[in-house]
Amino acid sequence: MSSQQHTAGDNKNDPAGNGGSVSDPWLQIAIDAHTQSTDYFEANIRKDVERNLSHFQSRHQPGSKYYSQGYKYRNKGFRPKTRVMVRKNEAAAAKALFSTNDAINVSAERANDEASQVSAEINQELLQYRLTNTIPWFKIAVGGYQDSLVAGVTISYQHWNYKEVEIKDPVFDENGSSILDEYGQDAYNIRKEVVKDTSAIDLRPLENILFSIAADWTDPIGTSPFLIDQIAMTVDDVKAMSKQTVKSSIRWIEVSEAQLHLAVNDDYNSVRIQREAKREDSKDERYITRGFDTVWVHRNIIKKDGRDWVFYTLGTILRLSEPVPLEEEYPHLSFGERPYVMGTANIETHKNYPESPTGMIAGMQQEANSINNQRRDNVELSMNRRYFVKKDAVYDKKALSRSVPGGITEMDDPEKDVKVEAPPDVTRSSYEEQDRVNADIDELSGTFSSSSMKSNRKPGETLGELELLNEDADDVAEYQLRIYVETWAEPVLKQLIKLEQYYETDEAILSLMGEKVNMWQRYNVSQITDAFIKGAMNCTVNVGFGATNPTQRVRKLAMGLDTVFTFAPEMQQRVDKEEIAKEVFGALGYKNTERFFPAPDPEAEKPGPPPTEPMTDMDQAKIQLDREIHQDKMKDMQMERQFKIQEAQITRETQMMKLSADNNISLESIRAQMQKTAT
Repeated sequence: MSSQQHTAGDNKNDPAGNGGSVSDPWLQIAIDAHTQSTDYFEANIRKDVERNLSHFQSRHQPGSKYYSQGYKYRNKGFRPKTRVMVRKNEAAAAKALFSTNDAINVSAERANDEASQVSAEINQELLQYRLTNTIPWFKIAVGGYQDSLVAGVTISYQHWNYKEVEIKDPVFDENGSSILDEYGQDAYNIRKEVVKDTSAIDLRPLENILFSIAADWTDPIGTSPFLIDQIAMTVDDVKAMSKQTVKSSIRWIEVSEAQLHLAVNDDYNSVRIQREAKREDSKDERYITRGFDTVWVHRNIIKKDGRDWVFYTLGTILRLSEPVPLEEEYPHLSFGERPYVMGTANIETHKNYPESPTGMIAGMQQEANSINNQRRDNVELSMNRRYFVKKDAVYDKKALSRSVPGGITEMDDPEKDVKVEAPPDVTRSSYEEQDRVNADIDELSGTFSSSSMKSNRKPGETLGELELLNEDADDVAEYQLRIYVETWAEPVLKQLIKLEQYYETDEAILSLMGEKVNMWQRYNVSQITDAFIKGAMNCTVNVGFGATNPTQRVRKLAMGLDTVFTFAPEMQQRVDKEEIAKEVFGALGYKNTERFFPAPDPEAEKPGPPPTEPMTDMDQAKIQLDREIHQDKMKDMQMERQFKIQEAQITRETQMMKLSADNNISLESIRAQMQKTAT
C-alpha cells in the first residue's frame, strides 16, 4: 500500500479511526480508486521504477548485493552505461526537435478552405510564440523524453494558467492626506491585476498519477474509469484556491486550517526519494510558518454514469470541492477527452506500464558492474596478495598486512607459518567479456559508442562498414523518438492549440500574430478575432527517420530532390528555395538562415526608370555639335549684354556733364546726390 494511503478512519467522518463507513459517496469513490491503484503500483511497478532511477543516477538498485555485509570491503563501482544511453538519446531528441524554428507544423483539417488555412497560419504562429516565450518547451520536451527513457512513461497536465491578485490602492484627498473609511481606517480602492494568463504544461511524476490497470493499453488516460493526480501544495496555496483567482467553475468547500494540517505529509515515498538521489525528502519539510508546510491535494476525475466528473480532495481525508462535469471545467476539450496525456518511448502491447529502455538494459548493466568489480578485485589481489597464516604462529601482523615495498616482517618460521596465495591474472578475458556486454547494451539501447567501436574494431574494417553500424544504431534511437513524438508531443501540442483557441484574449499578442501572417496586406483585416483562430487543426512535429543524423538529413534531402527533378524537371520551377535552405542549415545546427540570406530590401526592389537605348556615333556627333552651337550663342549674348552696360554708363555720364554745365554744379556733388537717392 502507498506511503500516502489513508484508511477510512483518517477521514473527517471517522476521526477516531474506528473503521466506520464514509458517508460522502464521492469521497468513498475516491478512496476506493486510490486504494486499489496504489496497491497495484506498490506491488508491481514501484520496484522497477526505483531500479531504473538508481541506474540512471549511476547507483546500485535498492536491495543490491553490494549493500550487503559480504561486500563491505569489496569493490562496488558502477559503470555509467545507463546514463550514457539516456544522455545520448536526449541529445538526439534536442537535435531533432530544436534544430530549426519550423519543427512544428499546424495545418487545417479542411485543406481547401482559405479561411481554415488562415486560421492554421495564425495558430501556428501563436503556438510557436507560446512555446518560445511563456512555456519552457525545451526543458519540458527533453525532460519528458527523459521520463520515458528512465521511468517508462511521460505524463503531463495541460491547462490554462490564469491568476489574478487583489491590489489595494490608498485613497488620498486633494491635499494628499489619506482618506479614512467608516471604521476610522485608511480607505483603499481594491483592483484586480492579472499576473498569469497563458497556456501551461505540467510534467507529472509517474508515482503521482493513478489510474485503473484495467484501462486500454492504447489510451490508459482516456479509458480508465478514474484518474487521480496527487499534487504537493503548501497550506497557504490550498487556502488561496477557494478565492476563485483562476478561470474555473469549481465550487470550493470552506476548510479550516486545523483540517488542512491533518493532511500535512509526514510519509516516506521511496520512488520520490530514489529520484532525489537519497537527499532529504523535499516534500517533508516542517516550517515555523505553518503555511509553508506541504499537504497532498488530489485532483480526481471520476467517470460516473458515462460522464466524467472532477473534484478535489485533501488526500483521502476530506473533500475540498463539489464535483462538476469535466466539460464545464475544461470546455476547450472534446467530449470524453481529458487534460492529461501519457506517452512512452517503447511500445509493449497490452501493458499499461511498458518497460523503459533503461529497464531493458538493467540486467546487462548489472552484469557489466559485476565483471568490472570482480576484475578490480582480481587486480588488487594480484598486486596485494592474500596470506594464509598458521594459527598461533608468531609474526608481525601489522607489517605483513601493510605489505610495504622494502619492508621487513619478522616471524619464527616463514616456510611453515605463512603461505602466500597467488591468484591468476584474468584481466584479459574479463576485458573481452566486458566488451561483449558493452556491445549488447549499445545494440539494444540504440547507441553507437565510440569506445565500444574502438574496442571491437577488427583489422581491415572500413569506414563504410562503421557508418552502416552507426545508421543501424540511429534507426533504433529514431524509432524511440518517433514513438515519443506520436504518443506524447503531438497530443500535447494539439491540446495547447485548443487552449489558445478558447482562452487567448491578449490583444497585443493577437495583433503581433496578425502582422506575422500579413493579415492586412492579404485580407485587409487589422484585428484578429476568435473567428480567425477557431477551427479543427492538425499538429505534426517534423521528426522523421534520419532526423538525428545531420549528414543523413542533408544527404536524403539532396537525393530526394535529385530524383524528383530527374523524372519531373518542371518541378524545379515550383521548389521553395527558402524551405530548402532552412532544412539544410537546420541540419547543420542553425535555427534559421537569416544570417546567411538576409531578406531583400523592398526599396531596392522598386522598379527604376526604363533603360535608355545605346547611342550611335552619329547621334553622339550631333549632340556634340548642338552643344558647341549653344556655347557660341551664349558667348554672343554675354558680349551684347556687356556692350549695353557700357553704353548705358556713357549716356549717364553725358547727362551728368550737361546738368553740371547748365546749373553750375560740380560733378562730385551730382554723384553724391545720386548715390544718396539710390540708398
